[in-house]
Amino acid sequence: MNKEKRSKSIGKILIDLTPLLDVVFIVLIVVFASQKMTIEDSQSAAQAAESSQAAAEAQNAVMAGQMENYDDINTYFTLISVYAGFEPSNRVRRTIYIKINDGDMKTIAINPSDQDKRWEECERYIEEAIGRDGNLYTILSVNTVSEEGMLYRDEQRILKMFGDISSKHANVYVKGM
Repeated sequence: MNKEKRSKSIGKILIDLTPLLDVVFIVLIVVFASQKMTIEDSQSAAQAAESSQAAAEAQNAVMAGQMENYDDINTYFTLISVYAGFEPSNRVRRTIYIKINDGDMKTIAINPSDQDKRWEECERYIEEAIGRDGNLYTILSVNTVSEEGMLYRDEQRILKMFGDISSKHANVYVKGM
């Protein structure tokens, strides 16, 4: 009799699956929505990557053109760099280096006994380079040789020399002035 009661009571149990189905459908909707958002995010990231790639390719083309023109820069400009330095142990003896375009560097040692003569030699060398290159634009720049820098008096003398030279020539420009 116990077995008959039990089988009758088991047969009468009703399981309501409606809430479970609701939860399953909600989970499916969330999964599909997140999948759609992921697809849209990846598409927008792909578009951004394509536009970045296009910008990088354009910039690369410009730089490649600039590199090709770099070889021809000497046909448009004369670049004269004057480097000044000194020995930290002996600030009286100074050295001036003058580099024109990518050519050799001229070295001029300045001692107190002949410094006016040496500064005139620097100016004459730069003037000759400007005259040799005719009507090309000339850019003058002053630079230091070492981490110690250059002596203030040398910097002022070079800038004065640059000012004098640029006032004589219309096609000479001083970097930083």
